[in-house]
Amino acid sequence: PHKSHFANGTDYVIDFSTEAKSQFWTCNAVVNCAYTDQNRLTAMLGIDPPTRLFEYTVVPIIEIPGLARQAITIMDGPFCSIQPYGFTDNFLLYHAKYAVVDSAVSKFCPTVWSEQSFRDGFDAQFSFEPMRADAVRFIPVLANARMVGLLHGPRMVLAGVDATDARPSMVEQPLPGYLTVFAGKVDHAVWTADDVVRLVSTL
Repeated sequence: PHKSHFANGTDYVIDFSTEAKSQFWTCNAVVNCAYTDQNRLTAMLGIDPPTRLFEYTVVPIIEIPGLARQAITIMDGPFCSIQPYGFTDNFLLYHAKYAVVDSAVSKFCPTVWSEQSFRDGFDAQFSFEPMRADAVRFIPVLANARMVGLLHGPRMVLAGVDATDARPSMVEQPLPGYLTVFAGKVDHAVWTADDVVRLVSTL
């Protein structure tokens, strides 16, 4: 939405208007699942949003000749993992230490990350080689891996939790009828959805 604001008490008006067409929705609940843009919508409602840690991450798409589809994760510490990539024969390589190419503690995701000049400014191969060099200690077959693509983009996590790397999912209600969903792990999805339904059903 371009704008979101209080209308009458617990009613919200969401403005989806474009230059070509005016369109408004009126509702008594808004569930904000905008991930890295979550705080931007919260601020539009006049609420001071929480400070978060924003990280720009890269995940190489790799080819590993002869390796059957399987997932391997090294846990605890600066871990690494490989995961089958969709319906292809390729894999995703993730490394907790080398995947983050930029970070910022802020209330809003840095706008520079959406600029093409920033995305062209980092060397994907430069990120891939340290990942492979470290991960090959645990997954020797990575010595034969070759990068064939790259996934990259911002993520939002809790700030100030470096010691635990906590990744909770939180459903909060800063205003009556306005819910924010802070996403942690996919295995939290079911109870998170149940929590949203429970809160909305009480309005």
